[in-house]
Amino acid sequence: MKELIVIIGVLLSLYGSAQNDALTTEIKVHNDIVYFEDQPLNGTLYEYHKNGNPSCSCISKSQYIDGKLNGKLEKWYVGGAKKYAGFYKNGFKENLHSQWDNQGRVKYETQYIHNRRIDEKGYYSSGSLKFHKKYNPKNPSELIYNKTLYDGNIIKSELHQKNGEFHGDYITNFDNGEPFKRIKYNNGVVLEKIIYDESGEVQESFMPLQNSELFESIYYEYNNGKKQQIKGYYTKERQKDSLWLVLDENKNRIREQIYNKGQLIHEGSFFNNKKEGIWKHYLDDGIHQKNTHYTSGISGETITFNKNHLFKNHFKYTDDVLLLAYKKLDGTTENITLTSDTPFTQERTEQLILGTAARAFLERTKQVPKDSIDDNTLITKKIHISDMRVKYSSSTYTDNLGSGENITGYDAFILFNLEMTDADNNRLFFKSYKMNKSDKLLNSLLNTAAQTFARTKESALNSALKSFKFKKLFKKYFPIEKK
Repeated sequence: MKELIVIIGVLLSLYGSAQNDALTTEIKVHNDIVYFEDQPLNGTLYEYHKNGNPSCSCISKSQYIDGKLNGKLEKWYVGGAKKYAGFYKNGFKENLHSQWDNQGRVKYETQYIHNRRIDEKGYYSSGSLKFHKKYNPKNPSELIYNKTLYDGNIIKSELHQKNGEFHGDYITNFDNGEPFKRIKYNNGVVLEKIIYDESGEVQESFMPLQNSELFESIYYEYNNGKKQQIKGYYTKERQKDSLWLVLDENKNRIREQIYNKGQLIHEGSFFNNKKEGIWKHYLDDGIHQKNTHYTSGISGETITFNKNHLFKNHFKYTDDVLLLAYKKLDGTTENITLTSDTPFTQERTEQLILGTAARAFLERTKQVPKDSIDDNTLITKKIHISDMRVKYSSSTYTDNLGSGENITGYDAFILFNLEMTDADNNRLFFKSYKMNKSDKLLNSLLNTAAQTFARTKESALNSALKSFKFKKLFKKYFPIEKK
């Protein structure tokens, strides 16, 4: 308490004891107006803050007219060093406002116009500039310029913005002052770009070509630990165009693509700088594709097809998709996919049913091995099994052939839908199947009528599995040559 009285006394001796000078304990605030002795304050307000941390305790002095801040606001650390100084007009911040640390070193300088921040600077403890920001005077939340520096006045980054978008030059440097990024923007759109590594080597570039509307793009990626260069061109609308290349560290070609205003029209790979594997050409209609197989730069088989019929455009090869090859009577081959709502790999009753159905198809077709399926593999038909289920019925009868006891027998019915479409999903065939063929038991010596009941559900199901036939489907779509 003595400390407070001494400090206030010192202030009053320094600044006088005018009738309207006041302490914070003597004022009231109503509707943002400061009152002293029931009148809006006209004079000087002295304030003492105490929060237990001497480095943050300070004394302040501020000027008021008609209860509002008008003039300079100053704050001091308890040790006497200045902490803050700024000018107010009718309660609004104006002109330069400065902040210092308790060692007297400037920390921040901010310029205001009618309470709107328009310019802001921060400093390192060494005194060098740390950052410099400028704001739109009409919209103080909109940053229009920002420069950051390493301690020592080396620019770290510098950018300009317009309407919230990068606009103009944007630069960043390494801490030694060497360039890292140099980018030129126009309303958020990159016009030019160069990115360097610490050795000064260009890692990425995007530059306009002379006498052309195209932009050349170069950047690097790592694939399996090996550095690759990707080089190509963009239109002014940022669509890939013309030749795009992937090159290894020795500038040998790995892959080539050709675009026309964003549309891929040609692509293929190289080995030892020679065309290798499947080279694809996408025809102008957007539907058909031409594939040519190359070996050491020499072209081989070429096929043209509807790219919507490619196996890869419908499925990823898994155990849940069987690809069957059917050799037609005319000697040509069709590829047919066999799928189901129930995965082939699922361990349950339905797996037995799917396996039985697959074996029925394999009697007339051959399974295509996974390693034979590539970017050239086409499908002509798709078969799908759905709504698969098993229903059981039971009946109790007397064993007239043996013990004479009552026996419970079971019958199994396997139900599912089978649909076949062409590669464009046009339906070719549909049928709802109900498979049933249980063991035959005689219910009496005198009655020779066959009963279709089995002793267990498992036996009934196994018997029903033996009845799988697709006569109508096979006869029409999978005929075989008669021997």
